[in-house]
Amino acid sequence: SKRRVIFFCILAVCGLFLFLIMLSFFGKSRFFLFLFYFVLVIKSSLGKNEYVSPDGLNIKTSGFLGYKCDFSTEGIHNLEPDIVERRSVICSVNSYFIYDKIKLIVPKQDDPKSKFKLLPENCFAKVYSDIEGQQEIPIEKTGLVEYTLEENDTNKDYDERIIQISPFNDKDVEFYCICDNTEQVISHIDGRSALVHIRVLKYPHKIISVNLTDKMYPYLPDTYDKNSFVDYKLEVGLKEGELLVLACKQIDNKCFQKNDESKSGNLYKTNKIIYHKDFTLFKAPIYVKSNDATAECKCKINETNIYTITVKPDYDEKVIHGCNFSNDLSIRTFSNNMNLLKYNENTDINCNVEIVQPFYDHLIGISCPGTIIPDCFFQVY
Repeated sequence: SKRRVIFFCILAVCGLFLFLIMLSFFGKSRFFLFLFYFVLVIKSSLGKNEYVSPDGLNIKTSGFLGYKCDFSTEGIHNLEPDIVERRSVICSVNSYFIYDKIKLIVPKQDDPKSKFKLLPENCFAKVYSDIEGQQEIPIEKTGLVEYTLEENDTNKDYDERIIQISPFNDKDVEFYCICDNTEQVISHIDGRSALVHIRVLKYPHKIISVNLTDKMYPYLPDTYDKNSFVDYKLEVGLKEGELLVLACKQIDNKCFQKNDESKSGNLYKTNKIIYHKDFTLFKAPIYVKSNDATAECKCKINETNIYTITVKPDYDEKVIHGCNFSNDLSIRTFSNNMNLLKYNENTDINCNVEIVQPFYDHLIGISCPGTIIPDCFFQVY
């Protein structure tokens, strides 16, 4: 790019002056040391890609993503006997998942004084298929696809049961666990129980796969492979909410975090890039302003076979359910337009927005030529 060329020229001129200064102060013995340093700087300025496994990048970038049901004795939903609160508790998770986790935190059960019971005992490996807890089944019988289970017993006060769920189940999946502390009695006050209710929704948008490995993934659609590339390059347009899944063992360390520098436009930003095992997942944002943004990732098969995938929005202007109080109708499309300049100063102006379509991803907003008081939302989906 032009900026990189300008930077290189400035660096070369500065390097020459620095070389002359070093030569006058330190003599010829420092020449090779300086030359080595200069080459390293130039090499780094050229932006050579470093390739890592998606899992390796996941360790560097992600923390806990997901939901918690905390029933430990110090937790927000502890089930200890309470004279004020005697009701049972429900921890309900109702969502689709893109390798998000559910963490169940329960008291230590190896304490002989503890009356706490987790049902089924090895939840989430086994779960109940009905709300009454009558039918116990292995988790693999629920319909979940590509999930992982984990137990963490390292904390001295509580245990953790964790399930990580992919977006690939082809139907809604529902299961339950029960946390029972009703046998714990203090001063004639019984402990309480809790129902853990998990409803995993089928991913509501299209899933697009790019498989650059030799492995077959039966739960992924056969969308793109190596034969889909032209000169090792592939461009994919994504509609709102669509999920791109790249299967590749070695990706560049800025995978989908940088734009295509060969084109004008900004970075195609998303709040959801997930690196998991051999997968890199990019979720298309619900709302974009234009179609000139891009995000790029490189997949390295070997030294001579490096594939470049570029994603961009398949732009479709979205109506904002809300109120535009300015006189500019060209920037966004609002469901209600009320130019404040057309009203008298003391006119009482109300703008009511009614949403009747049964969707969960409506875009709601407001455009105000003045100051919004109090601080209002930016976007609500």
